[in-house]
Parts: sequence; structure tokens; C-alpha cells
Amino acid sequence: MSNISVVIPSYQRAEIVLDTIALLLDQVVPADEIIIVDQTAYANSDRFAKELRQLDLDGKIRWIRLDQPSIPHAMNVGLTRAKSDYVLFLDDDSSFKPTLIQAYCDYLDQEDVVAVVGQVVQPYEVPTELPLSYQAGSGIYRDLSFKFYATEDRWIHNCMAGNLLVDKHQAQQAGGFDQQFEGVAYRFETEFCRRLIRHSGQAFLFGSKASIDHLKLASGGTRSKVRNFLTSSSPVHSQGDYYFALRESQGIERCKYIAVRFFGSIIARFYVRNPWWIPVRLVGEMRGLAVALRKHWQSPIYLIADE
Repeated sequence: MSNISVVIPSYQRAEIVLDTIALLLDQVVPADEIIIVDQTAYANSDRFAKELRQLDLDGKIRWIRLDQPSIPHAMNVGLTRAKSDYVLFLDDDSSFKPTLIQAYCDYLDQEDVVAVVGQVVQPYEVPTELPLSYQAGSGIYRDLSFKFYATEDRWIHNCMAGNLLVDKHQAQQAGGFDQQFEGVAYRFETEFCRRLIRHSGQAFLFGSKASIDHLKLASGGTRSKVRNFLTSSSPVHSQGDYYFALRESQGIERCKYIAVRFFGSIIARFYVRNPWWIPVRLVGEMRGLAVALRKHWQSPIYLIADE
């Protein structure tokens, strides 16, 4: 037995999540269980829903239905429902080899870890070594620029939620994922990473051998999006980053991070060619900062054990 529960949050991607489930059922070392936390509203006649329901009835997966799309909430639900000591979170649009679970088991055998974040290769990336010039940085910036397609293992202070294994009990004790991160939920996994490190006293292990290819589908997913944030006044793309800064930094460092984010948002090449959209984006940034400040004053929404 692997002592690993796989949790896949999903939203409007039933067809692709069925492919991901098939890859998990074909693992050399199987997961103890596969939990799909699905936030899709299906029609009664939806054939993909019928397939998922049948897999659930056959005991091949556990299909948990939720009403509202929220990746931190979905991951907290999976964390509380999982039966194994370790929980592996995977994106619903992932592809990987039959040795993925085996790779994680090998890391657990070799190291006493609180979390392992695996290699994530985007469609436009090729796995490669980190450059010799790479610097982890310090404070809020520590490992924010880490390349998750790197090919060497190391201890880091950042993670990606789409290929992340955690010690269930340690993660629960640290409060799980903060549900104040909404919309795109940018930086929610990094905030969780820093909080779990403070709780456990141990950095995350980046395990390059536990690799997935992220398909990065344009539609669906559990992070609510605006089609083109460059021309939108919506706060969903910025509020998470500001909230992260408010939670994870203080003083001059906090002010610098927020200022760089705020003014950096309007220097994209798009605005050189389309400067009339700058005021719209500035409204979006101001709204995002206002939302983040309100959420910070309200305090975090951590895991509730009986969700």
C-alpha cells in the first residue's frame, strides 16, 4: 500500500478528469484511494457525470460534489476526507507516467518530509537544470522565482498545488488552505507552504522525479478567471497577490512588494500598444488591493475539520 490518497479538485473538466483517473488506475504502485472533488453543475443527461458516478459506485474513486468553485475549499474538503497519512493533490488536467505514485513513495522512504512538491512541466517548458545564477532570495521573495521544471532535487520555500504531496495531519494542524483566497487564488499555495513550514519547522522537498505534464487547458479549472484580465477592471487576478503580501510580510518589505505589483501591472507590452486600457487595469488593481485589505482585516478562513 502506498499510504497516499490522491485528491483532484475539478470544475467543468469531466472529460479530461476521466483521462487523469485512468492514468491513476494504471499506476505501478496504486494510490490507496482517488478522491475527485467536483464543483461542476451537471445536467441529468451528462454522459461524463454518469461515468464518474459509475466509477464511484464501483469503488474505483470517491466522487465528492460541491456547489461553488473554490480551489482552497475543494482542497480542504479533500484533505479532511482523505483516509491515508499522505495526500497528493493533482490538477485535473495532468498527464504523467505509471511511476508517479512510486516516485512519491520513494521520496517518503528516503526522507522524513512534511511535504514534497513534484516537477511540473508546462506545455511551453522543457525540464532543465537551474541556472548557476539562481538565488533563493529571502523574506517574502524566497523561492518565488523557483522553476518547477528543474531537474535536481532541493529544499524550497514555495510550491505548486497541482502536484503536491503533504503529510495530512501536519497540514490539518497548520489550518489547511486559506479560503480567503478567491477568484484566481494567486499565491494561495505559497501562503500555505510558508505557514506549514513555520508550523513544522521543515522546508518542502522539491522532488523532480515525481513529474507531471500540466496540460494547461484554457477552459474549466477551479480558479475563477476573467477571459482577458489586461482589459478588465475585475479584482480576481490581483487580490490574491496583495492578500499574500499582507499575510506574509511587514513594513518596508510589504510596501515594496505591493508597490511593485501595483505599478508593474501597467508596464506590460500590451499597454505600450494599447495605453487606453491602463486606467481600466489600474481600477482592477485598486479593487484587488481593497479586497485584499478587507480580507486581511477579517482574518484567514482555515480548514474546518467537519467540512
